[in-house]
This record gives sequence, structure tokens and C-alpha cells, in this order.
Amino acid sequence: MKKGLKDLKRFLYFLGFLSSLQLLYLAFLPIHRLEDLKDSGFQIYSSEGRVLRETQGDSGYIGYQPISEFPEFLIQSTLRVEDSRFYSMPGVDFLSILRAIGQNLRNGKIISGASTIHQQVARIVLRNQLSSNVWIRKYEEFYLAIYLNFRYTKEEILEVYLNRVPLKDNISGFPSGSRILLNTDLHFLTPEQSLLLVSLIKKPNAKPQELEKRYEYLRVQYFPECKSEISHHLESVFQRNLKNGNQNPLTLHYVDWIQSRSLHSKGIFSSEFSEELSRKIYGILQKEFPVLERYNAENSSVIVLKRSGDTKNPKLSLVSLIGSRNYLNEKEGQVNGALAIRNSGSTLKPFLYGLAMEKFGWFPNQILQDIEVSSLGKDGEVYRPQNNDLSYWGQMTLREALSFSRNAPAIRTIEVLGIEKFYLFLKSAGYDHLEKPASYYGPGLALGSGGSRLLDLTRLYSSLLTDGILYPIYLGKENGKEMYYGTKTTLLNPQTAQILTDVLSDREIRRRAFGKRNFLDFPFDVASKTGTSKDYRDSWTVGYNSDYVVGVWVGNFSGEQMKRVSGSVGAGRIFQNILRILPHSKKHFTLSEGLEKRTLCRITGKSPTPNCPTYREVLPVSLTPETCDTSHEISGKERFFSDRIIPGILSPAPGEIFYIDSSLPQENQEIPIRIEYSSDRSEHRFSYKINGSERKMIEESIETTLPLLQGKYNFQLMRDEEVIQEYSFLVRQSL
Repeated sequence: MKKGLKDLKRFLYFLGFLSSLQLLYLAFLPIHRLEDLKDSGFQIYSSEGRVLRETQGDSGYIGYQPISEFPEFLIQSTLRVEDSRFYSMPGVDFLSILRAIGQNLRNGKIISGASTIHQQVARIVLRNQLSSNVWIRKYEEFYLAIYLNFRYTKEEILEVYLNRVPLKDNISGFPSGSRILLNTDLHFLTPEQSLLLVSLIKKPNAKPQELEKRYEYLRVQYFPECKSEISHHLESVFQRNLKNGNQNPLTLHYVDWIQSRSLHSKGIFSSEFSEELSRKIYGILQKEFPVLERYNAENSSVIVLKRSGDTKNPKLSLVSLIGSRNYLNEKEGQVNGALAIRNSGSTLKPFLYGLAMEKFGWFPNQILQDIEVSSLGKDGEVYRPQNNDLSYWGQMTLREALSFSRNAPAIRTIEVLGIEKFYLFLKSAGYDHLEKPASYYGPGLALGSGGSRLLDLTRLYSSLLTDGILYPIYLGKENGKEMYYGTKTTLLNPQTAQILTDVLSDREIRRRAFGKRNFLDFPFDVASKTGTSKDYRDSWTVGYNSDYVVGVWVGNFSGEQMKRVSGSVGAGRIFQNILRILPHSKKHFTLSEGLEKRTLCRITGKSPTPNCPTYREVLPVSLTPETCDTSHEISGKERFFSDRIIPGILSPAPGEIFYIDSSLPQENQEIPIRIEYSSDRSEHRFSYKINGSERKMIEESIETTLPLLQGKYNFQLMRDEEVIQEYSFLVRQSL
């Protein structure tokens, strides 16, 4: 008897010694801390709190939540089904182990594991280090469960389990499972949805009938209060497309970009991006492109920035970024046009004139010359910029030169200002893509030859809304740390920014530039500028109201030219629709105390006499302009600016040749007819004829089309019964 007791004692000592060695072994294993398991994935949230992207960590999709965020029913049903003695045992359930051993021996194989939640967490902690042998692995899990029980609280272990338990299709944890499998936020899970997720723990690869059977068993056995009808939940689990959550075409360019800027791509990024606003903008693009496609325009990009906070310390947030018309398009959809560098046309002219105003003391009444100009470009070639209408209008004010986007005055301005000065201005505004010296870009820098990213250009325009200060764009918080794009810098003084805003929001001159009915006309204050690159390869419109800054680009990523799609027509029509869906206050653009509106002579920019045609201009209170001493007669300038006494024919141009594209349906190819006219006081009636057809009256600006048919065409502009302009143009078959 004594000998038997001694043998038992020796055995127990030996067993204790082995257990001590095992615990010592576990102590030196490279075990993950439970804290390290909380940030394996990366989630990007919209401003509305929706998940825009959820990337997987080492063990599947992860959306880590503290235990306090889990519904009580989900916690209790998990404990009831998976480990009913979780709080009362030391990490392993000896009764369940003995029962499982008996079942396994009787069946000659493992049919019951008796794994506690501690043991299941152990598998997560040492998933790559446990033995491949089933029996040894169970032994290791046994001791590791005890080790975890001593090192961590029950709540910490349960929290990891709820967030990391494998469910289905490489999805781990109830937060991810609720969103991806059931399209429901964790906080709003019903008891039926909770129990269905719990059913997946034992049956992660079950077919619909098997999972339904498992759910019904648990419901009857433990939770009779749950409903038996769950067909719609099963349908959500099995008929979803796993990729859909991360492949929403209206958000993909944005989340790709954010993830590329993330320091670690782990944890949570709470963005300012509005999914609801972006969905509306995406809808506008889909609506407009059936029209734009007829003019060989295939793509578009949009940026929307929101200004908030007080005027002294405003906050500029990125609320929408649409990179292309459709990210999922196989051809070029994944090109992010918002970040692509494209020729920016006339969109930089406001800042060129702003710099000149500050350097030379100019104001919008400054007289400039729209006459032919030649300058040396890069490599010494002669650069002769032309205006869009291939003509020159002579003397005009700075306001007119900017509003009508005349190229010749802009080139003369950059030459007197200095190309280097404008180049350095753009560099300070974040144009880091300008890697070559200023001389490489030449005077064409004034006309966008250096290129712009839509994001940078839109941000640049925001400085006019914030009194000349360029603020960084607030993107959101990554794990509580704020993320920005760009740095704060002062570009212009507040007075210059306000004057430019007044020019860019001038409804009267805009209507004279684009006609009474144009895409840039709004019933509320909007400042805007358009741009068109050479050969109609890029169409831009950028502008702002008191709260939002919007940038739109239309074109082809291939660089293929469009069919006379200017900034006001292509990007302008999209810009118009976006501004109208944005919340807009009734705030007007205001002038500081040092500025006021004055009545000036429209032709000379001086104080008017009774014989002068007049207009209203913004000037400093302290400035007293000279009195006009010019005798005014009808001149070429009056023709275009005073009241458009004679219509201006912008298209077709004299001698222009149009080509029929044999690869496109001919019924979709047209000749653009564009005539600018805005006189309400002319005593004459104007009309035009094409090939002797019926006369068409010109009562306002016209924008229409003519079928593209091969042949020679004769265009006549008539004043009353007199032909005052006549020329021909051609339509040919392309080679």
C-alpha cells in the first residue's frame, strides 16, 4: 500500500515537472501578444461611417472592436454554444476533455475536440508554430490555454475571440462577418443574425441546408425565442459577392490613393470622403457621357473640397475624389485622372494676373493688348500663341482678358512678370511635378504647358476662397493621427484674392463670353474658370462657392483629341450639375473694407465721361483713376466687349477642314456651329446661311451642330439683307 502511494507520488511529481517544463517552454515561445492581434487589417471609413475598404491581415478580414461594442445576445449565445463554463474553468475544461477522450477512443478517431475558447484563441496566437501532429497540437493547445488564462483577463481573451474567430471564406471575427456576410453593422445585429454567425463557427464550410440545420438545432436547444425563418439571411451569406464590399467603382480610386499614403495600412482610417455625395456625382457622370461621347470624350475626373471652420482658421477637407468614369472599365478605368498630370490650358491665368497685380500695382481696369505676339520658346523656336477664335481684339481691360480667356495678353503678361517668378509660384503651390527649369517650359507656362493634377489645381483655387492662403487638404485620421495633403503657404494677399474672385464670379461678362444661357451661369454666387488644351485634348472647369471648391476634367486618357469640346462645354456641363447638388448657402462673395465698386469707362478703364460706355469695377478705396479723355466710336473692341454689335463666329473657322472618321457611325459625327452674340441694343438684325439654305436668325449666342457630310460649304453672315462676312470650309473623308 505504502509502495503504491510512493509510486503515485513519484508519478505526480514527474507530471508536475513535465508541466513546469512545458510552461517554461511556452514562456520562451515567440507568442503574439493579444494586443498585437488588434490591428492586423486596415479599414477606411467614409464620413457617413460606412466601410469603403477593408483589407485582410494575416488571418482574414479584420474589423477589431472592443468587447463593449458587441451586442449582449451575440456574446451570450457565443458563450452558451462554444464554452458555457468559460468564466469558471482555468482555460481548459477537464470534464469535457474526459468526455471527448472517451468518444474519440470508442470511434477510433477524433470526433470531439472539447476545445474551450481559451484553446481556440491559442490556435490563433500560435497558428504557425503548433505541431502538425493532431495529438501533439492538442497537447500544446492545452498548456497554452492555461498560460493565457494566467496572463490575461477573461474579458481580454473573449474580446480577441469575438474579433478573430474564423467564420467563412477567410473572414474572421464577428465585426467583419456582420458587414460582409449580412451587410449589417455589428451594433444592429438581430438575435437571428447573431445566432446564424455563431452557427458558422462549427460549420464554416457548410452548405445552405447544413447551416440552416445547425441554426435550427441551436435555436431549439438554447434559444427558442429566435425566429425559425432565416431564408433571407442565408441568401445574404451565400449569394453575396465577396469582392463587392471592396469594389465599389465610385470609391476605388480614392481608397487606392489613401492606402498608398498610409504609413502602415493597419488599423482604422476615418476619412472626410462622402460616399453619398460621390454617388450623386458618379450618377452625373453616367448621365452626361452619352452626350459627350458623341464628341469623342470618354473620361472624366472630379475633385470636391469643402471649406469649414471660421475665416481665420478654415479647414479644407477632401469630400469627393472620382478618378475616372468607371474604375472597372478594362481599357483605362483604373487610371486616376484626379492625380494624372495634364495640360491645364487657361486655368492658371487668374494666378498669373494675380501675381502681376501685386508686382506692378495692376487692378482689373488695367489696359492690356490682345495683339499678335511672338516669343522664344524652348530650344529657341519662335512661339506665336493664338486665341481660340484665331483673331485679335486689340485693347481691353485685365478683367476682359481674363474673363474672355485671351491667350495673347497672358503671354505678354508672363514675359513682363518673368517666367521664373510664375514658375516658382507654382512650385510653392505644390506643383512638384515641374522638375525641369523654368526655361524649359517657356512662356507657354501661362497657358498650362507645365501641366496640372486636378487635385493640385482644385486646391490652388481654394486659396482664392481663403484670402490667398493655400491650406493643406485634410484627409482624415489614421488610428487617431490626422493626415493631410500639402502644406500651408501664403500665395497672394487677401485683396488680390478677393478681386480675382469678383472677376471670376462676374455674371455679366460671363454671359457676354459664353452667351446668356451657359453652363457657368448660376442663381447664386459661383466663381469659375475654364481651360482647354491644344487640339481639344483636355477640358477643364474649376470653381467655388462660399463653401465648396470643385474641379472637373473631361478628356481621353490616351491623349486623343475631342471634337471641339472646350472647358465651358465639356467639363462645364458636369461642373454645373455638381454645383447644383451641393448644399449652398445664400452667402455672397464679399469685399474687405479697403475695396469698393466704382463705375468706369468700359473701353479705357478710367473714370467715365457722359459719352463713355460704362461698367462696374472693383478698386481700392484709396485709388482715384484718371478721367477718360477718349472720343468713343464703334471699334473692333466694342464689337466684342461693349455689346457685341456684330456676332462673333467661333466655329466653323474660315478655311477649316473637318474629317469624317470612318471608324465611327456617320450619324454621330457633326460640325459644331458656335456664334457669340449678346447685344440687346443693336438696330440691325443678324442671320446666317450655310450653302444658301434658309436664313437662321441670330438673337443670342448660338451653339448647335450640322451633320458631317463630305463637301465644300459656304458660310454667310448677314446684317439685315447685306452679306458682311463670307467664307468657305471643307468636310473630307479621313485617310
